[in-house]
Amino acid sequence: MSCIVNIAGGSVFDPQAPTAEMIDPRGLLHHLAMLSRWGGNVQYPYSVLQHSLLVAANLDEPGDKIYGLLHDLPEALLGSDIVSPTKLLLMRLGADIPAIERQYMLLIYKCLDLPTPSHETSKRVHEADMRARATEVRDVVDNPKGIVCPAPPYTQSIRFMPWDKVLQRGIEALDSYLYFARVA
Repeated sequence: MSCIVNIAGGSVFDPQAPTAEMIDPRGLLHHLAMLSRWGGNVQYPYSVLQHSLLVAANLDEPGDKIYGLLHDLPEALLGSDIVSPTKLLLMRLGADIPAIERQYMLLIYKCLDLPTPSHETSKRVHEADMRARATEVRDVVDNPKGIVCPAPPYTQSIRFMPWDKVLQRGIEALDSYLYFARVA
């Protein structure tokens, strides 16, 4: 059985021997535009890429925005936005999902010639991610019973956006945010 992951756009990724040269950011954005948040527990199609665009848009520092956009890109290589309860179960069974995600993230940074984000940037991205999560619980999640969000939601509402528009905005954001990250 082959362990090669085919990426939209034509590239391939070998999770057993990954390299930065196997990373196609635009192809991975396509995957994120197709991956549902919340394991599909949503009122309408809402993708990981739309979530990432929300996170990036709410970061004040221009140089942080690229990290907000990219923060979930490893999920495209994993093939899933693994919901937290499942991720915890897999970790109890010995799978170190966070280590795999970190490894993939480092390859993405290398591919894009980006430095690893500073502790301060990572903290701001995490805070924006948690606020986006709270906003999703309010606006997108179909059954929010038992979901706890200590961060406050954003004031803006999340609206349905067709996947092709999400992908187009994602690619435009990638180009724009990379520029700002490099001149920051």
